[in-house]
Amino acid sequence: MSYWKQIQVVDQTGNLTEVTPYGEVHSVEPVRIAGGVFNDNTLNANFFTATNTNGGTSTVTNTLLSLATNTTANGATQVYTAQIARFVGGSSNRFYGRILTGDTGTANNTRRWGLMAPGGTDGVYFKLSGTTLSVNTRKGGTESSVTITPSITLTNLNLYEIDYNSGTIYFIIDGTVVYTLNALVTYTNNIQFTAFIDNTNAAGSTTNVTISAVNLSVYRLGSLITQPIYGRITTAATTTFKLGPGLLHRITLNNPTGTLITIYDNTAGSGTTIAVINTPAQANPVTLEYGTQFSNGLTVVSTGTWDATIIFE
Repeated sequence: MSYWKQIQVVDQTGNLTEVTPYGEVHSVEPVRIAGGVFNDNTLNANFFTATNTNGGTSTVTNTLLSLATNTTANGATQVYTAQIARFVGGSSNRFYGRILTGDTGTANNTRRWGLMAPGGTDGVYFKLSGTTLSVNTRKGGTESSVTITPSITLTNLNLYEIDYNSGTIYFIIDGTVVYTLNALVTYTNNIQFTAFIDNTNAAGSTTNVTISAVNLSVYRLGSLITQPIYGRITTAATTTFKLGPGLLHRITLNNPTGTLITIYDNTAGSGTTIAVINTPAQANPVTLEYGTQFSNGLTVVSTGTWDATIIFE
């Protein structure tokens, strides 16, 4: 008889539960990092962005998001999360979407849902093109597609999940893994994704096609616990501290004698402004707590002579 524990727990993807040398089970709690549900009868611009072309529409009615091409030729509509789901090495992220289609497939129409990087050239997603359902990766604008035939009714409200890290992707429908990709090379050029859903007619089609969702989210599988780092500004300058998504913890004005500090969610001194800091009325050090994520980068533009410390990750 062994004194080692004999129980093994296996998840739906075939992975064993990890146990420390002291018998502690490693577990993670999903944390939503982008998107959410659709409240009331309005698409909340703080969480989602819609793009409609050629008569396509995206509307929220009683917490249901509906995307319709309508009857103008080549109608199209897309909704994606306003936040980018930051990917951190050593963790996995999960796309979570409860989706239903208005039919089992329509000629000259493509509906997609899943994950897409800004610009649309990189992504991981489900696709219904005509009557063909597939799982897909997109790298630098080039799509790789695998047809799947799961035992589901497309017009039902099904749960679609995509668990991904830098090397493995699990495509899951209603709790069943329908395809696993173990990448031998990188499957995208950018793994910082938004959650998205779109609906596009082509070849002059005027058929009104729909797709709907009650949830469109990305979760990190586990709380984000990383060691923040710091940067320092002492002169009037434009300084980019981070490329891509991250978290701005705080700013300490060690010697607040400058004129102005502007913080941008960008890789340049322009674009979305996180904060504008005027010189405080006192000369003593001041710490400003933010604790907010940024999606594109962290750039600070300072005027005057400062001594300030930026804490971020």
